[in-house]
Amino acid sequence: MSRKDLTLIENISNLDKIRAQCHSSSLRELEKIIDTSKSVLSRLKNNEKAIREQWEKLNDNKSTPVNRKRKREGKDPEVDKAMNEWFSAVTERGVRISGLMLEQKAEFFTN
Repeated sequence: MSRKDLTLIENISNLDKIRAQCHSSSLRELEKIIDTSKSVLSRLKNNEKAIREQWEKLNDNKSTPVNRKRKREGKDPEVDKAMNEWFSAVTERGVRISGLMLEQKAEFFTN
């Protein structure tokens, strides 16, 4: 089976499918239901709390895409928050933003 990173939405969907099954379901049965390997299934079950917390956090922040595959956070949460607010305000006005503009604003907020 080839490696495939699951999005957060797919992880939540799989966790819901696991919960819907009776507790006596074997790992092999669950593997067939969600069409994944035993190791992925075990990782999902072991990290369920963290996955659901991340889901709640991203649902609270509507500007963050929930279909990303990896959790990425910046080094400074205050700069991230300021950048998100600035980005939202600028894009609402219809301004196109380049990578250079993002870099300059990030430097501005870090200083």
